[in-house]
Amino acid sequence: MKPVTCIFPSVLALLSVASLEAAPVPKWNSDESKVAPYTLPYPLLCEDGTRVRDARTWQAKRRCEILHSFSTQPWAGAQDERFALVISNDSGEGGASLARRDFGETIAYSIAHASWRYCERFRVFVGRAADLPFDQHTLLALVAPRPLYIASATEDNLADPRGEFLSAVHAAPIYRLFGHEGLGTAEMPAPDHPIGHRVGYHLRTGIHDITAYDWEQFLNFADRHLKAAKP
Repeated sequence: MKPVTCIFPSVLALLSVASLEAAPVPKWNSDESKVAPYTLPYPLLCEDGTRVRDARTWQAKRRCEILHSFSTQPWAGAQDERFALVISNDSGEGGASLARRDFGETIAYSIAHASWRYCERFRVFVGRAADLPFDQHTLLALVAPRPLYIASATEDNLADPRGEFLSAVHAAPIYRLFGHEGLGTAEMPAPDHPIGHRVGYHLRTGIHDITAYDWEQFLNFADRHLKAAKP
C-alpha cells in the first residue's frame, strides 16, 4: 500500500510541500557522548517569575508569552486551533527536537540548508542555543490540550530522534494542566512500538521518510482521539 493512498479511507486532507536550496552546510554531531549538559526553560514559569498552576493561567498568560517568543517563526499547528490534532514527522531542528542538545542538525546547520524556515534574528543564536528564550518542548506545549503525535526514525540522526522524544516528554506538564496524560513515560520506546496517551510517539525503523507504517500510526491515533470527540 502506498503511504498517500492509505489515508483516503479516513477522509482526511493531505498537504505535502517540499522545498530545497543548495548551500554549504556545517558539520553536525552524531555522537551522543558529545551532548553537553543543558537546562531547558521551564514552560510553567511566567516571565514575571510566577508559576502556572492551572489551565486558565496557562491559556490567559503563559501561552501568550510563549507564542510571542515564537512569533517570528510560527508553527501552524500551535497557533491555529482549527487544527484538531497536530503531527510532527522527522521534523528535527526547528521542529520537535531540542535545540539545546546540539545533536544532529544544529541551528547553524539548519539555517545553512533551509534558511527559508527562519527569520533573520534566529542567526543570532548560532552556537548559542542555550541562550534561546525557549526550546521546542515549549512549542509542542502550545498544542495542548489538543492531541499531539511525534514520529522519529532510527537512522535519521540528523533529526535527533532522542531530542524529538525528550521534547514530547517535557511538554507533558502542560497537558496535565488540562487533565490529560502526555506520553506517560520518560523512557524512549523500542523501535516500531508506538506509545502515548494525549501525546503519542513512535520510533520507526529506517531512514528519514514518511512511510505506510507512519501513516498507520497517525491514523490510528487520529481515530482514537478525533472519533472519540464526536458527539
